[in-house]
Amino acid sequence: MSRFFIVCGEASGELHASNLVKELKLRAPFAEFSGFGGKKIAAQGVDVVFDYEKIAFMGFKEVFLHLKTILSALKFCKTKLLEFKPDAVILFDYPGFNMRIAEFARKNGIIVIYYISPQIWAWKENRIKKIKRNIDLLICILPFEKKYYKKHNYEVQYFGHPLVKLIEAHKTDSDFIEKYKGKKVIAILPGSRKQELARMLAEMTKVVKYFSEYYFIVAASSNMDISCFEQVKLTTNIEIVFGKTYDVLSIAHAGIIKSGTSTLEAALFNLPMVVCYKTSAITYQLSKIFAKVKFISLVNLIANKPIVVELIQKNMNEISIKEELSKILNNENYRLNMLENYSKLKSELGNTEAYRSAAQYINEFLKKKFR
Repeated sequence: MSRFFIVCGEASGELHASNLVKELKLRAPFAEFSGFGGKKIAAQGVDVVFDYEKIAFMGFKEVFLHLKTILSALKFCKTKLLEFKPDAVILFDYPGFNMRIAEFARKNGIIVIYYISPQIWAWKENRIKKIKRNIDLLICILPFEKKYYKKHNYEVQYFGHPLVKLIEAHKTDSDFIEKYKGKKVIAILPGSRKQELARMLAEMTKVVKYFSEYYFIVAASSNMDISCFEQVKLTTNIEIVFGKTYDVLSIAHAGIIKSGTSTLEAALFNLPMVVCYKTSAITYQLSKIFAKVKFISLVNLIANKPIVVELIQKNMNEISIKEELSKILNNENYRLNMLENYSKLKSELGNTEAYRSAAQYINEFLKKKFR
């Protein structure tokens, strides 16, 4: 057990990949890692053969428009997988791509480990057949997933949500704290994909003019170029900060957050928020037809109730964001109720050593496989 091929196709998946690789290397210091990813897994010693940003597309329309690029990357991934000859491939989220890699790896006798379950409980439940057939070990990070898979007679592992530990361990930079001392900060997290910024950022930042007593920080992913933020009208109370998302969340008083992993991150930082999302009209209509969930944010999904307001599609507009943000900032009971629900949510997320427990289990799992 000494060679691992990693595949992640977007920012949150790579975050989990980098931390799991770190824990795996503690148990197998001479192991070799190669795969698809970015700077975070490269920093952990993974030989990155393909930059995931080239295939970080989301939504039916977006995937269709870039299908040639994705298929080319899929072919390249299969080639690299066979060249590297890993003992196991570890896949992170990104199911449209990774489920195909799982099937290919299985056919070629490679052990398949999947970290972060495909959201088949939301749609494409028929994928359970392929999961059973092609995935040797599935590790979930949402508390309700183990029960869901048990219903389908498939055993999965759950060690808690890894973000709990990451956020508990975060230490905000002292210079950062000093820089914004005395300012009432509102965090804007618009996502890490260019297409998300193009659809949502301008609307998110239009509300700045209504809250002159607050200071707005757009938390930008470190992998993004400043040119992606040209639509932001910079004034005396708004700026763009790169690669400091957790620092921003830790000092903020409220947040305007794009739906995704960032909503759970904000909740774990006890940050009251309004959740926003807008995609193409085609993707939205298809989602309405096929999706089987009541909510889009992880916070509401895990709690199975509306803890935070979700502004979706046409409801995600300047006036709606302004109204919800005003409630968060000016209605203390409203704010406290949200924070109380966050506390209950955190208690459901379980073990704070999720990466360590997962790495230990993978280590023991593979030892049994290679006996």
